[in-house]
Amino acid sequence: MKKLVHEAFEVGITLKFIDGILEIIGTAVVLLIPPTTIAAWLRSLFAHEFEFSTYSQWFTALYLFTHGIVKVFIVICLWQRRLWAYPLAIGIFVAFGIYQSYLYSHSHSILMLALTILDIIIIWLTYQEYQSLKSKPL
Repeated sequence: MKKLVHEAFEVGITLKFIDGILEIIGTAVVLLIPPTTIAAWLRSLFAHEFEFSTYSQWFTALYLFTHGIVKVFIVICLWQRRLWAYPLAIGIFVAFGIYQSYLYSHSHSILMLALTILDIIIIWLTYQEYQSLKSKPL
């Protein structure tokens, strides 16, 4: 069972790493594409009137970049098995999950709900991995 939990943890944090890299790439995309073009894409995708201003562009870019950098940093530290990173990762993933729950409460997006559930699983796996590493003799 421990081996299965460890393997699931490795898969989970690898997915977090990939997600972090995609968010960093998304930052560049958001900054390179004019806000009017992004608003037009959003309108065509969701058939709603979207306002995507320069402020929205910078906020989105800042959000994606910080979110991505934090994930990549944490996952690298977890891959290196730095014990201090496990509680930090749990705290940050909980914070991300709370924010995603807030977004879900407004959007009722199934994707946001699925991401939040995945984060809860990764939090649990991170806790299990941390407990396993702490119990090993030095």
